[in-house]
Amino acid sequence: MLFAYAGIVAVLSFHHALWRDEVVPMSAVIGSSSLFDLFSKTHNSGHPELLVTVLYLLYHVFPFYFILKIVNISVCIAAVYIFLTCSPFSLLQKFLFIFGFFPLYLYPVFCRDYSFIMLLLFAFAALYPKRFERMIPLGLILLLLANAHAYALIITIAAAGSLTLEYLFSPEALQSRKVRPKEAVIGFALIIAGIIFSVTHIIPDHTSIYYQPHAIGFGKIVRAFIQSLSRPGEIIPTVFGVSSILFSTLIVFLVYFYLLRSPYLLLLFFSAIMGLGLFYHLIFESVEIRYQGVFYLLWTAVLWISRSLHENNSQPHIGDSLQEKIIRHKDAFFTLLLIIQICLAYPALKEEIVNDYSSSKSFGHFINQNASFKQAVLVGDPDNSLESIPYYTDNPVYLLREGRFAKYRQLTTANRQEISLAELLNTSRKLKAQTGKPLLILLGYKLSPDGPFLIKSSHHDKIFTYSKEALADFNAHTKLVGRFQKAICDENYDVYLLE
Repeated sequence: MLFAYAGIVAVLSFHHALWRDEVVPMSAVIGSSSLFDLFSKTHNSGHPELLVTVLYLLYHVFPFYFILKIVNISVCIAAVYIFLTCSPFSLLQKFLFIFGFFPLYLYPVFCRDYSFIMLLLFAFAALYPKRFERMIPLGLILLLLANAHAYALIITIAAAGSLTLEYLFSPEALQSRKVRPKEAVIGFALIIAGIIFSVTHIIPDHTSIYYQPHAIGFGKIVRAFIQSLSRPGEIIPTVFGVSSILFSTLIVFLVYFYLLRSPYLLLLFFSAIMGLGLFYHLIFESVEIRYQGVFYLLWTAVLWISRSLHENNSQPHIGDSLQEKIIRHKDAFFTLLLIIQICLAYPALKEEIVNDYSSSKSFGHFINQNASFKQAVLVGDPDNSLESIPYYTDNPVYLLREGRFAKYRQLTTANRQEISLAELLNTSRKLKAQTGKPLLILLGYKLSPDGPFLIKSSHHDKIFTYSKEALADFNAHTKLVGRFQKAICDENYDVYLLE
C-alpha cells in the first residue's frame, strides 16, 4: 500500500500545475539572504515558519524550484508510513484512509504546509501511549507542529493544556514525575518554546491584508464562544461529503461522547475544536476544504489514540447508553466515513488529470518554446496571478501595484488598491525602454468597449479601471500572442506583446 500510494502521489504531483499560494514560499526562500531575512519577508503571510525553514535549508543543498514538490511528497509518504505501521486500525480502514480525498489528493498534490500537519499529528498519535516516558521527543513533535500552521498551533495549545493537567493530576503520570522529572521539564519547555515562536511569527502587523486580530471586542468574543460551543460543525460543513452544518455538528458531538472514557483526550479534542471555532469566528472566516481537512486529520488522530489506549483493556459492558452504542458501532461508522472520502477523491483526481489548476504551467511551456520571449519582462494584473509563474520560467516579473520587480507580493495594505489600463500600458512602455527587452502583458480580465469599466477583483477588493479610449490605445499598441483560459482556478489570462 505504501509503494502504491507513493507512486500515485508522485505522478499526480508531477502533473499538477502549481497555484500561487504553493509557489510563494519557494520564491521567498530563493529571494532571501538568510533565515532572518526570510522570516521578515513572510511575517504577514499568517503562517508559521516550519515550511519555509525546511525549504530554505534544503534549497541551499539542492538549489532547484522542484525541491518544493519533493519535500511535500516526501512528508506525505512519511506520514502515511507512520499511519500504516503504527495506527491500530484494520487493514481495510488503513487502505480506505490513505486513498481518501485528503491524504491521496489535497495534501500531497498541493504543496502547502498541511502535509506537515499530517506527519506531525500522526507522529504525536503514535507516541501518545508512551507520552510520559518519551516527553522530550513528544515535546519536539509538538514544537514543530505549533510552527506548521495556524490551525496546528491551536491543536498544539490544546494538547499542551491536556498534557499539563494529566501530568499533574493523573495517577498514571505519578511514576513519571518521580523517575523522569528532568525529561518532563525539557519536554514541556520545548512545547512552550514552539508555541511562543509560532505566535510571534503568526501575528501580523497592522498593514496585513489577511486579518487583524488587534481590535476584537469582548461582545464578539462571547458570541464566537457560544457559536463554537453550540455549532462546532460550522467550521467543517462539507468535510464528510455532506453539505450540512447539522451533520458535521452531530459528528463532533458523537466523538465527544465516544471520548468520555478518555477524559484528558476528550479535553484535548474539545479544546482544539473550540479553538478552531474561535479562530474562524474572530480571525479568519473561511471554510476552504483544505482548512476542513485539518479537522479530518485531528479526528483520525484522536480516534487512533483512543483505540491505542483501550485496545489492550478489557471491553466495557455493552449496554444501551449512547456512549456504549457509539463504542459498539464505531468501526462500522468509521469505515463508512472513510468510504465517503474515497468517493470524494475520485472526481477530484479526474479533474486534476483532465484540467490544470493554474495556467502558469502552460504559460511556462509557451515561454520556453519561444526563444524570443525567454528574456521578456512580465507585467500584468491582477498581480497575484503572476506569483505562480516563477516556478515555470525565470522571466523577470514586475508588480505594477508595488512598483518593483519581485517574484511575489508583499501582503500589505500599502499596495495600490486601484490601477488603470492606461497606467499599465504607460508603465509597460517605460519598462521596455529601460530594459531593452520584449515586454509581455498578462491580463486576467475580459475587457470590452461596452464595459464594465470598473472591475473589482475577488482578491481583497482590488480595483482595475479602463475606458473606451484606453482600451483602443491598448489594442493599437499590443498584439495578442496567447490565451491561457483553461485553468479551473482564477489564474487565467490573455497575453499581449507590447509593440
